[in-house]
Amino acid sequence: MKILMAGALSRLGINYIWGEPLRKEYNTDLLDLVPLIASSNGNQDYYEQYIYRVLMNGKYDCFFFYHDAVIRCFSEQFFYNIREKGIPIITYHHDDEPDYWYDYSSQYDKFFSLVATQSLRGYLKRVEAGIADNVIYLPWGYNPEIFFKKGNVVKDIDVIFIGTKKDNRVAILEKVANFCMQKNYNFKMVGQGWEQVSSLKHIVSKPVSHVEMNCLFNRSKIVINHGYMPFDEAYQTKLRHFEVAGSGAFQLTNFNPELARIFKEDEEIVFYYNDADLLTKIDYYIHSEERENIATNLYNNVCDNHTIYQRIRYLFSYAEKHLEITQKQKYQPKVKRIHFQEKNAVDDFFQKAAAGSINFRDWQEDYIHITIGEEENFRCCYDGLYIPKLPTNYLIRVKSFLQVFGDKANYIRRGVENTSGITLQNDMKTDIKNDRLREYFTLKWSMVNLSGRTVPVFNFLISTKELAEFVNYFSNKNTKLSQFKVYNSPILVNDISVYRKMDETMNLKQSEIIQAENQTPIDNQDMLSIFLSKIRHSNSRFAVCGRLNDEQTDILQTYRRLNNNYVGLISSQCRDGFINKLLQKFNNINKKEVLEDMPLALTPIDLVNYAVEFVLLIDKNDSYMEDVIKKVNPFIVVIPLHDSNHYTWSLI
Repeated sequence: MKILMAGALSRLGINYIWGEPLRKEYNTDLLDLVPLIASSNGNQDYYEQYIYRVLMNGKYDCFFFYHDAVIRCFSEQFFYNIREKGIPIITYHHDDEPDYWYDYSSQYDKFFSLVATQSLRGYLKRVEAGIADNVIYLPWGYNPEIFFKKGNVVKDIDVIFIGTKKDNRVAILEKVANFCMQKNYNFKMVGQGWEQVSSLKHIVSKPVSHVEMNCLFNRSKIVINHGYMPFDEAYQTKLRHFEVAGSGAFQLTNFNPELARIFKEDEEIVFYYNDADLLTKIDYYIHSEERENIATNLYNNVCDNHTIYQRIRYLFSYAEKHLEITQKQKYQPKVKRIHFQEKNAVDDFFQKAAAGSINFRDWQEDYIHITIGEEENFRCCYDGLYIPKLPTNYLIRVKSFLQVFGDKANYIRRGVENTSGITLQNDMKTDIKNDRLREYFTLKWSMVNLSGRTVPVFNFLISTKELAEFVNYFSNKNTKLSQFKVYNSPILVNDISVYRKMDETMNLKQSEIIQAENQTPIDNQDMLSIFLSKIRHSNSRFAVCGRLNDEQTDILQTYRRLNNNYVGLISSQCRDGFINKLLQKFNNINKKEVLEDMPLALTPIDLVNYAVEFVLLIDKNDSYMEDVIKKVNPFIVVIPLHDSNHYTWSLI
């Protein structure tokens, strides 16, 4: 099964618990929505159309949409359109307890083909209401590659709590801190926001990575692991309950009937029932030999039954059985990434390659991708990069997301709300308005001069068979890349973070960085030629809508003699005489009946029959046609010839 997973994968907790395990367990591509949405400048149509293109090009069997922190960015129509295309959508409700979380999450159930919820109460409430047809109960599972039991670790921490400050946690943790101080127990707290609590800030450490968290759990005798709803004392089952268990630690948590169905009380997990009971059990289990036996029993249980891999296998085997998922054929090129910390290292690499001291002719990958920068600030993802099989003299140009405003960044929970940036896709002068920033990166990055445009080298994938020619170009700055042609991919491959110190030094503002959209208009004939050159090798079918002049007609006729992906012209008769009829009848009548009422000329309905992916809109007076075409097939990208700055040009 071929799966596309989309979500706020910049949030490390989402990526390590779902993204990477899903990639290992199934044939899965990952789409991080944070840089995609952050670079859209608030244009919902752009990122929804982007995902449509990825889904269609990749021929995915199903779409796993992890909605945490991003669901409100999408329209209900977006999900409807994907399901209408025969692509089932699966999601997981990470918070679903009644009534607070349930009231929020259940409103989105209708968006999806299958919903899995971690809350038994949330599931049973749907059953009681008769709305559980597409919902299953699936408890959390932990990633055993992140949380695991270490050998020969000294338990030098008596009691630990790891978590974010919440109002309903303050009072009880103050009691724990005072109790441990009286008993001379080593109590440690780790998390965000606790520095605001004067009585606790002296024992609090800053948030840590999940790898460091596992080390702390292994070092601790007792892990206090509250599981409450955010604004009251109602219990909630958390992922952390399974992560603590997976690290082999002993945990004390508030009583939770759902958790008691999964783990045996006092044999695998210990519950407390009030504040006094918590303190009593801390004092008892610090000295009791039972503690390690209980922790070991819990560890064995979760290893055997509660990993994320077991949850993933159950979820998608259920989906295959109940959603009638069909397998499709697809092709994706293999890419070899070569990363360098500094620009000088790239130059050295090319010099050695030109001298013949690097044997790259035996490399098995289809393309080479050269990236530059600090490794932790440069991420690459080739998922969704589906391209036609091109001649070897083609460079593939991809996009890069450049994150700015480092002072706002949260690298553990990077989300749409705290991420800003721009897309690098054309050239440095066009994409980056700020002269200081452009000059800085021109010095930091190796550049390619392509038809007068200065483009970072990491925006290209180079055919392995033509790498020698590319090396020759790079070694001899007087030569040009004229022997190469360029295939433009709409996929955002590189995710780059601006260095925090440089960002603070420059004191950059968004208005200073993003290039103004109003660029010099390009002649329509030139735009038509640009469109045809972009679409020629994509094998995507397209149609033209509007009244053509003689020159445009000649260009298209010449193109059609050499290529078979031009379907035809949407006739003026259809456009002017039948649009209202189409709009009136489409909701209440099937496509065949509408087609019978149309003239024999190319109509919007023919766009479906001929599997058209793009429509080129000639005249700006025909802009209303975009709504008509989207009504017939929302996956069609409508590109206005008269607007060279329109976001749809980047989707070809």
